[in-house]
Amino acid sequence: MKKTLICSTAFLILSITILTNWLLAQSGREYRRSSVMRGNLVKTVFGNWGVIGQPAEKGSRGAWIYDNDGYIGDVSPLVGAEINIDDKTFHSVVVCPVSRPTKQHELSPSGKYWGFEPVAGYFNEGQEGIALYSDPASWPALWPDKMDDPEDPGWSGSWNGFFGKTTTASEECYFVMDDNNDEEFNYAQNNKWGVAFKPDSTNSARNGLGLVVKV
Repeated sequence: MKKTLICSTAFLILSITILTNWLLAQSGREYRRSSVMRGNLVKTVFGNWGVIGQPAEKGSRGAWIYDNDGYIGDVSPLVGAEINIDDKTFHSVVVCPVSRPTKQHELSPSGKYWGFEPVAGYFNEGQEGIALYSDPASWPALWPDKMDDPEDPGWSGSWNGFFGKTTTASEECYFVMDDNNDEEFNYAQNNKWGVAFKPDSTNSARNGLGLVVKV
């Protein structure tokens, strides 16, 4: 029987939005979770910080037919932008945390990762996995982005997927990440241009470029 997966950049539906009125939720390394999706002879591990094929120790990496035949090192999105502010122009590329044999990671002087991190509230925080359609125990009690539904606030006990409360796929995942932890250009001391850019004029606590990614 043919199975369909909905998730990831290879078999994933991803939406990237610049939201200035986004209700700022907590995001950070402490909310990282990973799971494995399988279907149609394909199996891969992925993380809710935007990477497919990692963490390598948690499962197959884009395996086809046989679990140990991985075809993916890592796959993840990146978003670049050119910003003009106070007669200065800077370029920022927001990336996902990946494990590679390089020292050129996007890190703050204190070691904080500058890039996408998962947003809290979109998985059962009592478990180690990402919210999967096939596992209701992995869902949160309420979905933060459905709280404004007048008929069913929070969609308690329902799936929150690409097609709404139902899905046509045999497996689907859902998570949200943002770039609020990427403070490189939000504070003058963090960059050589002395730029202090804020993406949301109504919320000084919002950092990064104001990006929210729903996967």
